[in-house]
Order: sequence, then structure tokens, then C-alpha cells
Amino acid sequence: MKKSLILLFVFVSCVIQAQPNTEIYVFDLIKADSNYTIHNPINVTHQNPGYDNQPYFTDKGDLLFVSTRQGQTDVARVGMEDFKWTWLTATPGSEYSPTQLPGSTAFSAINLEKDGTQLLWKYPPNGKPEVIIPDLIIGYHCWFDSKTLVSFVLGDPSTLQVCDSITKACKTYGKNIGRSLHKIPGQPKVSFISKEKEHWEILSLDPASGKTE
Repeated sequence: MKKSLILLFVFVSCVIQAQPNTEIYVFDLIKADSNYTIHNPINVTHQNPGYDNQPYFTDKGDLLFVSTRQGQTDVARVGMEDFKWTWLTATPGSEYSPTQLPGSTAFSAINLEKDGTQLLWKYPPNGKPEVIIPDLIIGYHCWFDSKTLVSFVLGDPSTLQVCDSITKACKTYGKNIGRSLHKIPGQPKVSFISKEKEHWEILSLDPASGKTE
């Protein structure tokens, strides 16, 4: 019998606003033979009312997420051993989609400033935050490796772009895509949703060649 952690998003209220009140729960995921069951629900964001969402597990098993504070969202971290919170950002704007950089203790996040400027930033643990790709309005992102970024870029239509975070060079490999980008386990590829056809498809992208299938 094996245990691990699984995430579940629960909407505790449905207020008509941009950010509804949400909570993040974790469960024990138990495998017995070929069957899986979930047990022991724990609300790890109960300390803070408002919008708690967009969780991301780090390599160490901690959970990054965003939470409402003083009318905007900051990035926080909660440990899976003691479930204690730590605030990681305190900016005038709002952060979204915190994601650990591969092989690093730094994380990236979308920063939406009060004037509407939206850029992807890097947040080192003991350093000054910096913009990763200037002038590119990224809505969602996935790190393929320590320097290669796969992004959902806002526009009409949205585009799938692969950027080198060192040279800042970007290439477009698709359009009209969904918001879900994930590195595929065991393969040098990233998955994404294509909305180009009537029936949406899950496709893979090789960031090195740009090939999709």
C-alpha cells in the first residue's frame, strides 16, 4: 500500500467577482493493488479567506500557491509536514501561476501590475526579482528545462511560444491554444490543448524542433 499527496480544488463560495473564494485541499492517495482511493482531506489554506488557487509542488514537496492579501494576490508556500504558511512575495501588483525553475530554488510567476502591465518574473530566494521575457504578455507557462520556457501568450488568437530565457529569443509553434501546459514525464516534450479544430485535441510539442503531434 502506497501513499502520496493529491490536490483538489474546492469552491467554497461562488461570489460574482473576478476571483471567487476558493480553498486548496490535499488528500492521502492510497493505492491497493490496481485501485486508488483518497482519504484524509486537509484544507491547507484555511488560515486566509478569499482566493487561494494555482498550486504547484516543488521538488522538496512544498506547495507554492497564490492567496489574496490586501486586495491583491501574493505567492505563498505551505509545507506538507506541518502545513505552516510562508509569504514569498509582497508586491503592489498581483502574482499568479508560481512555478519552480528547474534545478533552482527560485520560482517564476506572472505579475499583473496595477496599470495593467503583465509580465513573467523570476523570484530568487535571496535576490531581486527580474523580468524573464520583456514585453511578452504571458498568461500561463511551463519550464521545459532550466532555460527553455513554453508559454501561452495572450493575443487574438492566443499563441504557443517557446522562448530562450537567456537570449530572450522566442518562436511561435501554434495558435488558439488552451491554458494547460505540462512537461510530459519520460519524454522530451510538452503537452498542450489545441483549439484549432471543432473538437479540441491534446497535442505534444518538441520544444527543440517545434514538431507537434
